[in-house]
Amino acid sequence: METDAWRTRVRLARLRTRTQLGGDWLGGHIQNIKAVLHSASVASALAGARLPDLRDLVGDRVAAPGSASATQAPQSPGDFLHAAARRSLQVTALYSQSKAGERDNRPALIEEYGALLAELPDATRQEFPQQQLETADGRARAVAQLATRWHNGEVVELDPERTTWVIVEKTLGSASAPAGFSPQWFCVAGGHPVGATLPVSQWQEFGHPRSQAALADIVDQIDELQGRLGNARTVDWHAYCPDWAAQRIRCVVPCANAAGYEWVRLGPVATLGELFMQLGKFFTAKHIYAFFRTLRVVAAKRAKRDELGEIEAQRAQAAHVGTEVQAASLPGGPAAKVRRVR
Repeated sequence: METDAWRTRVRLARLRTRTQLGGDWLGGHIQNIKAVLHSASVASALAGARLPDLRDLVGDRVAAPGSASATQAPQSPGDFLHAAARRSLQVTALYSQSKAGERDNRPALIEEYGALLAELPDATRQEFPQQQLETADGRARAVAQLATRWHNGEVVELDPERTTWVIVEKTLGSASAPAGFSPQWFCVAGGHPVGATLPVSQWQEFGHPRSQAALADIVDQIDELQGRLGNARTVDWHAYCPDWAAQRIRCVVPCANAAGYEWVRLGPVATLGELFMQLGKFFTAKHIYAFFRTLRVVAAKRAKRDELGEIEAQRAQAAHVGTEVQAASLPGGPAAKVRRVR
């Protein structure tokens, strides 16, 4: 038992060094969170919300909590972002005109979301005419445009403490296939490994575990995997560790030296539009936006038109090598049908 305990402590120390854990890694952001929204208040407001989870990207490759196996088919990265964009558009109900013959629910919604529209982020006052912001309808339009234009397609990690990493076996068309991810998922421009372009201090932004418990869970998963494979004596434990320096995608990390396995990120995520609609009955847009800006990005803002050439090139390359599944999952593919930004 003492030997096992010592081995676990050593492994945790190695993982901690690799992930550069630190209680103050959020820097000034943590004070902003405490000053703006108390975590308990956010949890209470979101208690009844059905927010998406990165688990949808891996489906039955990871069993759902409390079940021996899962039957959900994995969602393509393109479809995942498309669904997120649709959910974010719900905020436009605050100002959108009703169709002919339909009841106009805007007055009731504006009254219901009085707290949201009471105070806007300072950025909106710089971008919209003061005359527009003097009316509730004008403020509602500004809030909606903040979510659907300024942060169009952006998805953030809702709660770092609920983010976990799970080791899974790679499969054909798995989440690790680079062609299955648009540049929105890249850690850095061009999809290069973070270790080649960024200092270690910035790697935390891409989903690294923040707690001792999360690191211990990684150790346990590796031990369990090697127990199933029966190779603990022949394969170095470190081969299955997450290779954070080689991370290219914000929700996938390769193993250090185990080509058949990878680590996938799980946890609840949200868009700015969703946060406005879920929290807007209790908090102002200014407070919600400040909170949103402290959350780690899972998928960046959608590419502008001048960046779409790179996406099309990826689709063409994926199709050329015969990976139709990967090509279809890219933005603009048959399965994704992601709308382009004008």
